[in-house]
Amino acid sequence: MSREIICLASYASGMAHRMALLYCAKAFADYFAYTVRLLWGVSSGVAFCRFEELLSAFPGVGIVNISEPEVTRLTLAAGNSAAVSYGGHSYQVVRKGSTASERMFCYDLRAARVLWDLIPPSYRPKAYLKAVPTPVIQSHIVPYIKQRQIATRVGIRVRVTESPTDRRKPHRTVRELDDVVRSIASLPWHTRVFVVTDSEYVQQMLASHFFDCLFLRKHFDLREGGTSYVHRQSKHELVTFLKEVMCLCACSRIIDIGGFLNHNSVSSKIIRAPYREVFM
Repeated sequence: MSREIICLASYASGMAHRMALLYCAKAFADYFAYTVRLLWGVSSGVAFCRFEELLSAFPGVGIVNISEPEVTRLTLAAGNSAAVSYGGHSYQVVRKGSTASERMFCYDLRAARVLWDLIPPSYRPKAYLKAVPTPVIQSHIVPYIKQRQIATRVGIRVRVTESPTDRRKPHRTVRELDDVVRSIASLPWHTRVFVVTDSEYVQQMLASHFFDCLFLRKHFDLREGGTSYVHRQSKHELVTFLKEVMCLCACSRIIDIGGFLNHNSVSSKIIRAPYREVFM
């Protein structure tokens, strides 16, 4: 059996978090000649979706769907011992100070950074690993991107964090939402935009400011603090988000507040306040 590394994100991790983990693990595997498998937790972080419901396969990466209880088992084992048992084999848990062994288990981003640091800087990949939606999802949104001339628009992404202790803003408070809207509304009303947000309030406010404002229809079923949000455990809305990401990445410029999947692949398009690049 060739040398192998398996990697796993926490059960609550979303797709961007999982991609960051896989990026480091695959870079390590490529440099040190390992095979790599991603254990995809069918858990709350991805609305209990299996990998193949959302994404296309990654070249050189084996994907295994595992249940949320199995994620919990492996998480506890990784925290309490030097090795975990999976598929009839024992895997060394990657921790600070770890060196390469025949079989390695990389749990979450802290361990992934350990692997990354083992790669000589000159051999670290420059291109980020990109998540590609399934062909079915692509077939639904590619015609829309062409018909609506998304490539001529400014993409606006506003992610509202659900955690009150998250250092990122905005949180789910009207005051912080208003601050974000006020900043974006400094753009002229005639700017053609495509909006991606999990906040109904933000979407409505931006739609009222920009004369030509596009967004994909979705349901804001979660009520909190007097405003409504997309339910993160809705499979339908997660698929919609993948379509939104494709649209965002097609835009000419992108205002990114809170981050989104594949944002690293379009970093040259991302602009910051006061958004002068829109007029360049």
